[in-house]
Amino acid sequence: MIFCGAGLVALPLDMIREFLGRPKTTIPKSEYMTRAKALGNKAKGIMETAAKLRKEDREVGRGRKWRQNYRLLNQEVLLLEEEEKKLELVYPQVDLSMVAGISAVSTDPDYAWAVTVMIFYLKGAFGVVGVVLSVCWLLQILLYIFVYPPITPFLNILFIKLDGAFPLFGTVAFGIFCFYLIGCVIKGATKVGLNLVVFTVHPMRVGGTLMSSFLFNVALVLLATQAAIQFCSQAFELYADNSAIQKIWGGQILYIMGLKYLYRLHVFYYSLFAFVGLTAAFLFIRGPDRWKRYKVEDAYVV
Repeated sequence: MIFCGAGLVALPLDMIREFLGRPKTTIPKSEYMTRAKALGNKAKGIMETAAKLRKEDREVGRGRKWRQNYRLLNQEVLLLEEEEKKLELVYPQVDLSMVAGISAVSTDPDYAWAVTVMIFYLKGAFGVVGVVLSVCWLLQILLYIFVYPPITPFLNILFIKLDGAFPLFGTVAFGIFCFYLIGCVIKGATKVGLNLVVFTVHPMRVGGTLMSSFLFNVALVLLATQAAIQFCSQAFELYADNSAIQKIWGGQILYIMGLKYLYRLHVFYYSLFAFVGLTAAFLFIRGPDRWKRYKVEDAYVV
């Protein structure tokens, strides 16, 4: 619920912000070299900090402060990679895999720039769709789960009518809402990990993802899938009536000793709404830009 609540806000909002803050034009080679030099200086500072951590590991050991600084170092590396990616966007090279996350290769920089522009517009469109899906999810919880008897079945009626028009339409719409929840969990884990630094973040990048990151994200998806199934079985109880999923996740699990009180008191849903509010307040107050500092070392615990 923590990651899902954060992701319901962060996923569409970050996409819209990326669209609004998209580069409007390319930069000349001289400007590219200047910015690349600045990134090189940041990379040098990160390497110096990594050397200090290795020395501390050999002499003192891995204490609480060392582990915290190690997570902060990973965060700095991720941010540096993001800055490099943004620089490549405004100075397109021949390899589109650096720009668009695809494997196609072209010798025309104008083609690479056109692909970049289209991707930003797609992100803007998906961001708007994500806002609609997030609002629909929150309304479904408020109108159908929190209130007894429910005010309206809301999305349940939509799925049933879509099945009436064509049986596949309702299933597809149901699947979209379910998979969107899992996407929100992954986004929420990245957002919480980058800002609170409570665990190591494992982003997925084309051609640049470690096996440990794959395993972490697979485990996260597997855990989120079980929670999403149980969540959807309650939120779409009318649509999933008399199904095996409804009998298991919507019936039997609600009477497990210890857990039944959490479900009856809607503890999980209150937690979700709490993190939706906290994430929205945090993102709107902080804004899209990160806290600026003069040196890389200023981020670490001394």
